[in-house]
This record gives sequence, structure tokens and C-alpha cells, in this order.
Amino acid sequence: MSRPTIVAGWYTPDYAHYANALIASLIQHGTPETLIRFVSVEKPNQGWARNAGRKPSMILRAMDANPDVRLLWIDVDCVVRKNPIPFVTTIEADLTLHFVGRIIDKFGYTFLTTATMVINPSARPLIERWAQLATEFPNVDDEATLALAIPLEAGATVGVLDPALADNDWSEGDRSIIVHDTRGGGKRRGKWLGPVKRLRRRTRALRVVLGLREADIRSRHGKIER
Repeated sequence: MSRPTIVAGWYTPDYAHYANALIASLIQHGTPETLIRFVSVEKPNQGWARNAGRKPSMILRAMDANPDVRLLWIDVDCVVRKNPIPFVTTIEADLTLHFVGRIIDKFGYTFLTTATMVINPSARPLIERWAQLATEFPNVDDEATLALAIPLEAGATVGVLDPALADNDWSEGDRSIIVHDTRGGGKRRGKWLGPVKRLRRRTRALRVVLGLREADIRSRHGKIER
């Protein structure tokens, strides 16, 4: 079904310079300002994971404000090289994002990143489940709780993001339209240093939660479109 697409996201005041750069790059490359929706929210003094864990709630807020609209959700520490909207208008999976390798084969888990996602209105039950888990496990980051939510929301369709649209935080992203800067200052310090640290952190977080959710995870599986 054809539906409008907007570019959306959120940021805290200390990331305002990133947001300004991303919005400027979107406008420079032809994305209409009316289709750009980024909101600033205050940053609680509760640590990085709790702040990142607000992402599913922010997505739900954007879905409420923009019903029946496809969201191209981008972390603000990104820039674009072209208008990205024409490249996502045919994506119909509920949620589309990057998957990179397996973390825990026993449960079929796959490492994922949420820096760039395509979110259709039909993803709402999955996003609500994600928000529920983020609230239940406030010290676990958003990507780990999403990894838990996907197999628990059995009816969800989850697609794999084309790396030509966005880099996946495990590559240099030299040919991607959306480039995620997780290395700081617009400079990438090496291909593997940042991702390895992120993988260690999320693996530890998943071990904590898996002990509480093993029965649910083993009994329910999401449908993955590849």
C-alpha cells in the first residue's frame, strides 16, 4: 500500500549539533522540510542505557503524531548523501533494520542496530512490546530489548535493511546514503573498535535478561523476511 514517508527521530540537547547537521544534510539533498520531524527532549541524569531505552517510546509518540505514515527513523548522529525517502517507499515489512551475524545461536538471536529503521504503522504491536521491555529492563539498552521483543511478537514481519541505504555500524559505509557516525567528531576510528565494544555491552545485557525470558523466547518466534 502506498503511504507517505517522513524522516523522524529524537535527540537530547547535547546532541543538538548532530541534529542540526543531519537536518541540514537532508535539506541540502532535497528532502522537503515538511517531511522532516525531529524532536528535542530533556536528558535524564540516569545513564546512557536508560536514555537510549526511551527510543521505542519516542517512536510511539511519532506514530501517534503521524498516523498512517511510514517512518524513516534515523539517529541524529548521521548524515545523508542523497534524499533517502525515495529509497524506502516500497518497503512494506512492519520493521526494517540491520542484522549482523549471530550472538546466541541457542536462541536464534541476531545482533541488530537501530541507528536507521523503516517503521510502518503495522509495526505498532512490536514497538509497544519493545517499549514494555525497555520499561521492564531500564538498564538494558534499546537494541538488546528490541532483540528480545522481536521473537516475542510472533506476528511481526521484520525486514533486512539494504546497506546501500544506510551503513550498519559494522562497515565504513562508504557507499551508503545514510552514514552513522558512532565514532565521534565525524571521524571513524577504525572498522571494528566501536562495534566490538557495543557487542560486548549488549551480550552482557542479553545474558541478564535471557535468564528471565528463556521460556518465552524458546516458545515464540518472529517471522523474518529476507
